[in-house]
Amino acid sequence: MFFNEALRFVEHNRGQPFFLYLATNVPHSPYIVDARWSDPYRDKVKWKKGAEFYGMIENFDWNLGRLRKKLDDLGLADNTILIFLTDNGTSKGYAAQKLKPGDFKGFSAGMRGTKSTIYEGGHRVPFFIHWPAGGVRGGRDATHLSAHLDVLPTLAELCGVALPAQLVLDGKSFAAQLKDAAAPPHRDHVVVQLHGGARFVHAPQPWKDSCVVKGRWRLLDGNRLTNLDDDPMQGRDLSQKYPEVYQELRGLYLKFWESVSPRMTPVAIDLGNPAQNPTGLCSQDWYLPVGNPPWNMGQIKQRAKINGPWHVDVQKAGRYRLTLRQLPPEAQGKVAAVRAKLAIAGKVLERAVEPGSDGVVFEIDLPKGRTELTTWLYDEQGDPRGAYYTEVEAL
Repeated sequence: MFFNEALRFVEHNRGQPFFLYLATNVPHSPYIVDARWSDPYRDKVKWKKGAEFYGMIENFDWNLGRLRKKLDDLGLADNTILIFLTDNGTSKGYAAQKLKPGDFKGFSAGMRGTKSTIYEGGHRVPFFIHWPAGGVRGGRDATHLSAHLDVLPTLAELCGVALPAQLVLDGKSFAAQLKDAAAPPHRDHVVVQLHGGARFVHAPQPWKDSCVVKGRWRLLDGNRLTNLDDDPMQGRDLSQKYPEVYQELRGLYLKFWESVSPRMTPVAIDLGNPAQNPTGLCSQDWYLPVGNPPWNMGQIKQRAKINGPWHVDVQKAGRYRLTLRQLPPEAQGKVAAVRAKLAIAGKVLERAVEPGSDGVVFEIDLPKGRTELTTWLYDEQGDPRGAYYTEVEAL
């Protein structure tokens, strides 16, 4: 589905410049893939969902091939900047359980750690870029340190797009390094830090779950110094042996924290914006102080007893219609509740749920500005759950 829409989009925009951001759901849980992709790995990858994980990767490779062929067939391949990268380390590409001697244990390129860890295997990811017309071809490794936040300024420079002077970016362009292997590095360090999510039961705080990356040095949680040259598994603390490096990396982190910590505020979703009216909200955007809101259909089908507010920004004062649901509108699922309530902009509305309804509709006058929206759907026992899906329409 993802790639079919991507192919349609490319075909439709073939005669003009276009930007396609294709973020797939693979390889990721829930690990669901057609058996023709997973079966070839069934006898070799013996841990739970491992065959499905590798099958997802093969399916993705096949689909990426379809996209590249479409670009080639349309005569767009040479002058299209094509980038492949991932967002974090592996989740199921390794054996998390004890296996028999000789069994395949997965591949992590010799790096310690997985997704949601501060080790190299948690945050070091591939980045491939191909643009023959711009002199960026395959067959060369660029070894300079880069990060996701460098992609925007790099693309802007490659495309000759002038960014607004008032726009302050943390990222730095590495366009020069793509075109000239001898170009000096565009950055000398980067700080990685994990905040929030199901595994993090604390509010954001300095040092916790952080890694300062500089050259082959890694400062973990602000108190452990490792070096990848002689310790790729990052098991030995060298902070006492190299105190000057330890203090230098701690200083880099403190500057990072001073810069980002004042800006760690929830992002507000526009309501009443003509670019998307109605606005579709889902529970994954609830703002919780710790842990994850319901983010997959397994949790939603089980009616997870979790609730939280959406941070929203009402773009214009006026009358709004809000429809509270437990399933996406496309599913046409019935609301398993007897009473509904919402709170927004200091106002609280409540009403009974009509039997057989697939959504509970409220209308309310809202002032312009930022606020929070919280919803409740009560079952017959009086237990509340949030409305996992809500549409908000400016009338």
